[in-house]
Amino acid sequence: MICPLDSKVISHLRSGVAINSLTQCVEELVLNSVDAGASCISVCVDLSGFRVHVVDNGSGISIADLKQVAQRYSTSKCHTLHDLRQLKCYGYRGEALASLVEISGMLEIVTRHRSSYKTLCSTFINGKFIGISERCISRTNIGTTITIHDLFRTLPVRRKVISEVLEFERIRQRLAAVALIHPEISLSLQNDDSKVKSLQTHRSHSLRSTFTQLFGSLKSKGLREVCHEVKKFRTEGFISVDAHHNKNLQFIYINSRLVLKTKIHKLVGNILTKSAIVKKFALCSNSESVRKNTTESPDKQSDKYGIFALNITCSLDEYDITLEPAKTLVEFQDWDGLLKCVEECVQSFLLKENLVLKSSESESADDDSQNSVVVSSNTASIPEESHAINHYDKGTSLPEITDPSGISTSSVRKSLHSLVVCRKKKLTHNGNSNMENESNKNR
Repeated sequence: MICPLDSKVISHLRSGVAINSLTQCVEELVLNSVDAGASCISVCVDLSGFRVHVVDNGSGISIADLKQVAQRYSTSKCHTLHDLRQLKCYGYRGEALASLVEISGMLEIVTRHRSSYKTLCSTFINGKFIGISERCISRTNIGTTITIHDLFRTLPVRRKVISEVLEFERIRQRLAAVALIHPEISLSLQNDDSKVKSLQTHRSHSLRSTFTQLFGSLKSKGLREVCHEVKKFRTEGFISVDAHHNKNLQFIYINSRLVLKTKIHKLVGNILTKSAIVKKFALCSNSESVRKNTTESPDKQSDKYGIFALNITCSLDEYDITLEPAKTLVEFQDWDGLLKCVEECVQSFLLKENLVLKSSESESADDDSQNSVVVSSNTASIPEESHAINHYDKGTSLPEITDPSGISTSSVRKSLHSLVVCRKKKLTHNGNSNMENESNKNR
């Protein structure tokens, strides 16, 4: 017998899918603040207590909207199908807060709307709405504060698999990506366990300035601005003439929304890997290893990756970003057209900066890289006596001998220097060898 699911069961199942990690919880709250027009956002995270605290100076929530907030599929950002085709905000499904209410022990919303002097508080405990009250101590400025306690109370397995160190680093990286595409917003992240502020950006007018605040001036000085447009797609942002030891400094946005592990990342990464940007760092790394006589594998020595932050703008009809709740995966109608635009943008950057390797140069760079590693490993195993390997002069040729097995001595000459250690006979002052002196003594 087929029966419809109970509304509580539906809500529970949906909440576990809509919010699948602490990182996503923080990101959803921060993006809500961005949609509210905030210019300053502060995030505090207590991973041991599964507590999240987000404060912004956005437009705030009115008393009428506060009664509907955190109700599933209730939103102020989208009402019709026409609105879906003209979205200018991050959240539009009305699921994030409703899901957070369902899976947390307590959720508190404290807000002051721009049209009011009152500070209101809406409270939810164990998934149930408690009520709205007026705070005695009012907020000094307009905006909203959301505090979540006991997150994932209904999902103990998910709690168990969370690593505090790794999860906090994921949160930091995700907020850095948000700050990078929104330089007009001041954003901070603090770990409430250690009371350490691990991320802080200040309002600026350019992505480069925010990049400098996040990753330092040494990384930002190599950034070059790029812009290219092909039909329906426009690619703009920054690509660096330097490389990095991992892929953490590679950012791709679609209409200012961060996407992860797409064909675009792979394309840009491959082009930069084959350019002079990465090759010169690989050769420098290998040369350094030869000088230090290290035995590190060549793959680890030459693992360098491009640095880029690119934003692709196009019509909303061209792509679908609702493939999963976090909206970090994307599919396009015209992948070929998009990839062509991105490829031409990167190639024009390489040409302008004279970083394109010719095919012969690329091959020689690979050969030099491999040879330097071979030399370093061989020299580490050859004893000092092997320096007497020059017993046979360069002009000396071995007599050609044909062996019954078919092996010719013409190829033996080459292997002598690498496989046989030959010592020169020590000569006396009279020009006779030690052996001749010994025989004379016997006589």
